[in-house]
Amino acid sequence: MPETTFVPAEFEPTDRAAYAQWTTERVRFGDLDPLGHVNNNLFGVYFETARLGFFDATRLHEEANAGTAIGAPREATVVVRITIEFLAELGYPADLEIGTRLTGLGGSSFTYRQALFAGATCHALAETVSVLFDLGTRRPKPLSEAQRARLIAFS
Repeated sequence: MPETTFVPAEFEPTDRAAYAQWTTERVRFGDLDPLGHVNNNLFGVYFETARLGFFDATRLHEEANAGTAIGAPREATVVVRITIEFLAELGYPADLEIGTRLTGLGGSSFTYRQALFAGATCHALAETVSVLFDLGTRRPKPLSEAQRARLIAFS
């Protein structure tokens, strides 16, 4: 079966309008470091929360894990690369919005960009590559046509 073709559109990563899926998060007082701003490690946690929201929105594992017992899924996604670019200092308190959009699609992998905003300011960008992973074989597995189509809907 031929794979659905995906050609990513050009976009400005700091533009809120560029993102197809959104997740909210809050800066907690405990997220601050001794300098009084959010510790750089917490940005990865915020992006992780948004990544999981993106997977839920795309229903990425819907078919493979249907009917499985809680805690016994058949497939998952694993991060194989993530880069974070820090653009502005972030403090407490802050309500965050993290946008996510698909930017690349391979046979078993996909790439997505994320932008973290507090108000109108984009504080950080992330680019992540994830791979669809068969939990039985512990190996990558090809994305189905349905998964590809659902991911492309968020580009």
